[in-house]
Amino acid sequence: MVEDMQRLFTKLYDLAMTIQGGVFIIHIAMPNEPGTLGKVLTTIEAATGLNLLLAYAYGWPGEAIGYALLVYPAEGGDEMGKKLVEASRSAGAIILGAYKIENKML
Repeated sequence: MVEDMQRLFTKLYDLAMTIQGGVFIIHIAMPNEPGTLGKVLTTIEAATGLNLLLAYAYGWPGEAIGYALLVYPAEGGDEMGKKLVEASRSAGAIILGAYKIENKML
């Protein structure tokens, strides 16, 4: 898992540095059931029109809760970030954290 996280954060850094305006990162918890992540992703796309840049989903067999880091382009400013959070919630996700990373911050 450590190697996975190293690759994830390297990719995340690259995205934040190369995408104009930076990226939104949403860390969510959701029921660990088939189709739940798909529901969250389709709800976000329908509500915002943003394309997912990166997703890292993780969980443990037999656990009721799964987790995901979702990365989207930071188009539309803070209002779009709010829409991402609300769309995630409406699809049944629990928001553990929501962040905006701009390349000027790195």
